[in-house]
Amino acid sequence: MRRGLFIIVFVAAVLGLQGTILAEGFRADPKRQESDAVIEIGIVVAQFGDKMPFDVPGVLLEAVQDIPGVQVHSLDGVIEDADAAQEIADEYSAAIVIYGQENVRYKFALREGLYDFVTPMGSNFTVVTAGADDANYVKNLTTGLIHLFISDFSAAEAAFALAVANLDSQHADDLGGAMLHNLRGITRVELDDLEGAIEDYTEALRLQPDYTDAYFQRGIAYYIGGNLENAISDYSEAIRLEPAYSTAYYNRALAHRRNGDLSAAIDDYTEAIRLNPEYVVAYNNRGVAYYENENYTAAIADYTETIRLDPDYTQAYYNRANAHRFNGDIESAVADYTETIRRNPQFAEAYYNRGTIYLNSGQLESAIADFDEAIRVNPAYARAYFNRGIAHAQMDDTERALADYDEAIRLDPNLFRVYTNRGFLRIETDDYEGALADFDEAIRLNPEFANAHWGRGNSNYELGNFEQAIEDYRQYEVLTGKLEPFMEERIAEMEAAVSP
Repeated sequence: MRRGLFIIVFVAAVLGLQGTILAEGFRADPKRQESDAVIEIGIVVAQFGDKMPFDVPGVLLEAVQDIPGVQVHSLDGVIEDADAAQEIADEYSAAIVIYGQENVRYKFALREGLYDFVTPMGSNFTVVTAGADDANYVKNLTTGLIHLFISDFSAAEAAFALAVANLDSQHADDLGGAMLHNLRGITRVELDDLEGAIEDYTEALRLQPDYTDAYFQRGIAYYIGGNLENAISDYSEAIRLEPAYSTAYYNRALAHRRNGDLSAAIDDYTEAIRLNPEYVVAYNNRGVAYYENENYTAAIADYTETIRLDPDYTQAYYNRANAHRFNGDIESAVADYTETIRRNPQFAEAYYNRGTIYLNSGQLESAIADFDEAIRVNPAYARAYFNRGIAHAQMDDTERALADYDEAIRLDPNLFRVYTNRGFLRIETDDYEGALADFDEAIRLNPEFANAHWGRGNSNYELGNFEQAIEDYRQYEVLTGKLEPFMEERIAEMEAAVSP
C-alpha cells in the first residue's frame, strides 16, 4: 500500500547575525580585564598655583592604600594646561593627573588612550569646590574613578554616592553634581540598576540641561531596558546638542533597527560613517540592516568594507557568508563560512549554516561532519541535531535519524518541524500510532503547518481512521490550495469505504 511518505528537508533560517554592538559610554580595556595581573594605576598630583588647599597626595594615598596596584605621586611643579597634563600622564604612565590653576581649585586629566571608554566629561574636566568638603570630595571622586577603571562597579557606585553627599545643596551644580550623577548612572547601568541609572541621568540633566553625554548615557539605559522611543529621543537630543556625535547616530540606528525601522537605521548608520569613515562596527551593522531589508548586495558591500578596515573581524566573514547565501552565491558563502571557522573554530553557527548548504546540495557526509562540530561546540544545539537527523534519514540510517530527532525534541520541545519529520520516519518504520502522536503535537504547536496535516492524514489512513484522514487531507488542501494526486485517490477510496 502506498504511504505517501514525505521526508521534509527542513533547513532552519540562517542563524545568528553578528554585530549589533551597543556603543556604550564606558568600557574598560578588555585586554586588561583578561589578565590576572594586578592593574597598576598611577595618580599624579601637581603643585597648585597658590597654596594647596589640603594635603591632596596624603589624603589620596590613605584612601587608595587598600586598592592593589594604585600609586600616588607628588609632582614638584605646576601644570599649566590640559595638554601639559596629558604629557605628564604619559610620562608617568598615570591614569589620573590632578592639578590646580588660577582660581580653580582642581583640574583632572584622565590619560587618553589608557582606557577604552569615553567619560561623561571627556579626558579633561574641572571641579570648582568653593564651600565643599574638599578633602572628602576629591578623595571620593578619585577613588570612584579608580574603581570604575578596574571595573569594580559596586565600589565605584559607593564612592560616587559619597562624593555626591559631600556636595552641599548651595553648590551642587557648581561643584560638578551633574558629572557625579552621570558617573554614578554609568556604574548603575553596569550593575543592572537601570531605574537608578535613569534617575541619576535625569538629575544630571536637571542640573545641567545641555549635558550632551547625560542624554547619550540615558539613551543607553533606555535602550537596554527596551524603552526604544525614549532611547531614540535621548540620542536625538544628544545629536541636536552635538551634530557631529557619530556614536549617538550609531546608537540611535541600533534603536531604530530594534524598533523595526530599518530605513531610519540605515540612514543613521550612513551618517555615522560619513562622520567617521573608519567606523568598522557601523559598516557591519549597516550590513545587518541591509541584510534584514533583503538588500543582500548592499549588505555584502558593507561586510566587505568591514573586513577591509579590520581583516580580523571574524563576525563580518560570517555575516557576509549569510548574505552570499541568500544572494544565491553558494560558493562564496561556503568560502566565508570556512574562513569564519578557520578564525574561530568554536563558531557553532558557522558550522551549522555550512552544514545546511552541504545538506541541501546532497553532500551528506560533509553535512553530518559540520553538524557534529556544531554539537561539539554547543551540545544544546537542537537545530543541529534536527538537521543531522535529516542527513541520517537521507542516508537511510533510520536509527540515528530517530535518535537525533529525539534529542532535538528533548532540547527544544517547540520545534514542530522535528515532530513532523519524526512522524514521517515512524510511518516508514510502520509505527503509525507513534507517527500520529507526532503529527498531533506538530499541529498543536502550529495548526497552519500543512505538511503535518499531510502526515497525520497518512497515519490515519494506515490506521483505518478514514474520516479523520479525509479531514486531514482536506485541511491540507485549505492551507495549500491543492491536493496531491495520491490524496485525491485515497479520498475517493476512503469515501467509498465509509459511505453506506
